Parts: sequence; C-alpha cells; structure tokens
Amino acid sequence: MFRKLNTKSFFIANILFVLCLFLFANNNFRPVVGETTSYTITLDQSTPATIAAGAYGGGTEINHYVAFDYVDVKDNPSYHTELKATTGAIYNDAATQITSITKITAVFSGVLTLTTGTSAMPTTNPVTLTSTTQVTFTSNPYFFKIAAGSSTTYLTSLTIVYSCTPNTSSSSSETIQTGTIHLINGASTAAETTDISATLVANPETYFTSTGVTISTLTAVKIFPYASFTSLKIASSNLTTGAGSLGFNFASGIMISSVTLTVAAYGTDVSLVTVTNGTASATGTVQTGVTSLTFGINAATSSTNLTISTPAGKRFYLSAISFLYGGSASSGSSSSVSTSSSSSSTSSSTSISSSSSSSSSSSSSYTTSSSGSTYGGTYYDSISQTATDTALLTALENLIKVQTKICTYDNLDVVYKTSDVDPTNSSNVICFYTGVSRAWDFSSFSGDINREHVWPNSRGVDTTGPGADPHMIRPAYKNDNSSRGNSFFAETGTGTWDPGTAVTGAQLKYRGIAARIILFMAVRYRTQSGLSLVDLNTDDALNKTMGKLSDLLKWNLAYSIDASEIQRNNAVYAYQGNRNPFIDHPEYGCKIWGNTNATTKGICGM
Repeated sequence: MFRKLNTKSFFIANILFVLCLFLFANNNFRPVVGETTSYTITLDQSTPATIAAGAYGGGTEINHYVAFDYVDVKDNPSYHTELKATTGAIYNDAATQITSITKITAVFSGVLTLTTGTSAMPTTNPVTLTSTTQVTFTSNPYFFKIAAGSSTTYLTSLTIVYSCTPNTSSSSSETIQTGTIHLINGASTAAETTDISATLVANPETYFTSTGVTISTLTAVKIFPYASFTSLKIASSNLTTGAGSLGFNFASGIMISSVTLTVAAYGTDVSLVTVTNGTASATGTVQTGVTSLTFGINAATSSTNLTISTPAGKRFYLSAISFLYGGSASSGSSSSVSTSSSSSSTSSSTSISSSSSSSSSSSSSYTTSSSGSTYGGTYYDSISQTATDTALLTALENLIKVQTKICTYDNLDVVYKTSDVDPTNSSNVICFYTGVSRAWDFSSFSGDINREHVWPNSRGVDTTGPGADPHMIRPAYKNDNSSRGNSFFAETGTGTWDPGTAVTGAQLKYRGIAARIILFMAVRYRTQSGLSLVDLNTDDALNKTMGKLSDLLKWNLAYSIDASEIQRNNAVYAYQGNRNPFIDHPEYGCKIWGNTNATTKGICGM
C-alpha cells in the first residue's frame, strides 16, 4: 500500500521516476512509422559504436530508432569502428523492424562481405563490397550483415537507405515525446469505500494534472479514493459487476509506444491490468512487491484514448501514469488538464485482452507482461498463433531443437563475450541474480566468476548438451552460485530458492528472467533429456524437474522482458541458431501450461 510522501520525498521520487523512464525509452526499440517512406541512416565517426577502446567486443547502437548490433569490433578514433579479421560484423537487430532496405554504401579499408535476407543475421546473397560503391537492391531485404574478411577492416562509414510503412496520422512519429498524468493530492475527501467514478468524470481538472498531453474528458468505472487521494483503487470486490476502468480522452491523437504505471497491490489480489491506446493493447500483472509496471503498446495508428482496466474482484492501486508517444502532437507541455464538460461514465468490458498490439481479436485469454512478440523476424513463422497445450509445446520443441552449432562447456567464454559482457566495460561480465558487473578475463572460469546452471546438473543436465546450453547457463558470482546449489525455484517452501531475493543484492527482475530460462529448458530438452515441470514447492532432484510451475508462470507474467534478455537472446541465436521463445513470446507460457490446474488457470486468467 502507498504511504503519503512529504514534499521533499515526493520531489525526489518524481525525479527518479523520470530518470527511469528516460532509461527505458533509450532501451525500448520500436518500429519507425511515419509519413516519410524513405529514411537514410549513416553510421560514421559522429556515431561511434559503444565498444571499449583497445579491446574487441560487442555492443548495440540505436540510430533512427533502429538497433545495430556489433560483434568483435572496437573503437578506433580515426574510423567509425574497427572490425576484427574473420569474426567482426555489424547487422540490424531483429528487435527493430524496417520494411525494406533499398541501398547500402560502405566506406572502408580492408575486405567486407555483405549478406542480405528476410531473417536476422542473414547468410544469403553474399556480395563483396567495394569501398564508396553503392549497392542497390531490387529484392528489398529486411536484414543485412556486413562481415570482415581475413584481415582487419577499418570502417569509416556505413549508409543504409530503407523504406518503412507510412502511418495514417498526419505527422511522423520520429520524435518520441513523454506524457504524464498525476493525481492532485488531497482533491477528494470521500471515504475509501465510496465510488467516485461519476465525480471524476464530471471534474477531471480537479483530480488530475498532466504534462505533454491535454485531457479533454474522462471515462471511469468502479474507481475509489485511497489514503487522502494519494492513489486510486481500481475495481471493487464484487466478482460480477466490480470491473474497473479509467479512460483518458486527449485533445489530439497520439501513438503510444509504452506506458509505465506507478502501482501497488491491494492485499493479496493478483490483478491482470490491460492498457489500451486505440486498438493496440498490452496486459501485465500487479501483485505483492510490484510498484512499477511497463507495457509495450507500440501503437501503429493515432488515437485520442488511453484506458487502464482490470477485471472484477482484482483490485489494485494507481498513483501515476507516464508514457512515450509519437504521431500527432498534443498540446505539448500543458501543466494542467483542460476544463471539460461532464461526460457520462461508460461501461468497461470485463474480459481480459491478449497482449497483442494489433486490433485483431484473439480466441485466447492468455495474458503477458509484454506486448506480443519482442522479435520481428521470421523465426516463428511455422508456429500457429492458435496452437495451445501439447500442440504448441511440440511445435516449439521441433523448432528450437534445430541448431547450427552445439556449444561446449569450455566454449561458453566465447558466447559470453557478446551475450553477457558489460556494455560499459568489455573486461567485465554481468552476473546473474544481481546484475553486478565483475571483472573476468574471458579465458578461464577461475576467480570470482562461475558457470551457474540455472537448471542444475543434478536435476537432469550435465556439462554437455543441455548442461552447456548458453540459453541456460549463465555467468554468476561464485558465492551466489554456491549459495544456490541445486535448490528448487519457488517463492516459499522448505529448501526452495527465490532467484529474485535469495542472495545479497538480488533483483526481482531475475524471477522473470529465470522463469523464462526454465520454461525454455522444459521445452527444448523434454524429449532429449526428459526434463519436465511440476506444480510443487519442492521435488526430488532425480525426477528431472525444476521450479514450481505456478510460480514460474506468475513470474513470467509479473516481470516484463528485460532489454538485456532480448540482447542476450539475439547473441545466443547468432552463435547457435536457436532462440528462447519465451523471451520473444512470453504468452507461450500460459498457452502451454495454463490449463494445468486451478492455480495456473487463475494466474493465466483462464
């Protein structure tokens, strides 16, 4: 529950909130949409790759809302970057989407080979580039990759011309803006059991202040004040008519890319919250311990509406809303909402939408903390979007068991150079469970860094095959590795281990990250090694099970996909040719295991 903040604390909290939003904005890749149908990106000395000088490494540069991944390159002040012989490469990340590439020009010294195609990190259509000579494409590929030859290549500049799908709004979404909506403290003296929906609708300017947008009217259903109006309680305990929603109608249409809610759980309620901008929506979960929730909306068309809703009997507290948007500009920087005429409250649907960002309806009620796929490539084209249960499990197993390379236990250091390296210090890796950066020489696992088996050896894996899969085995601080042992993942239970709280400095986000790793292993190696999941607080290690299923599904929903997960998934995909589908499609978790029992059904909103 929220406590009332004094003026100083409130100011500091808001500054921290804005900083967090800024960091999110710079790590959340979204498609470029706008009126202009052709864009030019130039990577040169003015846009250096974020790789430590003097050492080859990997990184990502965001330019024009497109992410470019770098492998085995290093800073060189005389060039854009220096590519290591044979292994140095640059390609556009699958996490960002462009419609088609029409032209590429490189200025360089050395040898560069260009490959293009419709899948990320393409290996098809190889062309040996000539410096300063433009290559024009008639096939309009989605992805490119340039790779160094047998000698070091010095890249001065790389220019890519590509097209993108025009937006229907009147202006481009190139400029990403920030909008916020806050409650005006002390605006209501009503009792906490009083439904103030009609009062909010009639007097929005009394209750809300906004920046970046102008609120014209409100819609509200089952809204209650809490703690001197420092937050709102959304929905009531009535399981048949208690669904709650709060809708903001803006003076101008906008296309929202992401929404962050400042929230708190109501008692033990696990609330499935849906955020909608026009026809695009995303769904997440508020429960104990969750104070901030980010939704990837990625709206492709302009809308004047933003709505937050939750089903009957699943209450939560809301105190602030912040969002990133493009499209039509609103009032820009208004400091308060505009005076509005009274508007009648509209009824809100009690159904839970799927987390697709498209307007098409789905026959499934599965929810996720992320908006649809975080991956824009063709890897999942063979997977039916209506498949569930064993059919989906089998289809995914058949897809991800196909690999271009099998990693060995001793080769994990090669993968970690791109998958787990600290992007700000190429001599360090990011440790699992804590996110702490620690020094490692990338040639041995001596010192402070161990190979942590997220699915332990004694539970069905060893140091080959599943026990050396870089999707599962992570670099970790040796003391944390030792503390965990082979414990079973669960929030409670004798001998269990919570990856988000069990060690000093642990971050709650690792509940979600760990859950998606375990779900991957249970699919990838269910036939090969007999791995499976059970809904128990603990189990005999010899049964090849790992983690309480209902807790894993809950963590997968509650903790959104982290930007580092996407980057890591791409790096492992580049090395061995398969992906973790629960990072790209977290909704698959509930689609496969949601029907297991009453608990999993409740978590998945089924």
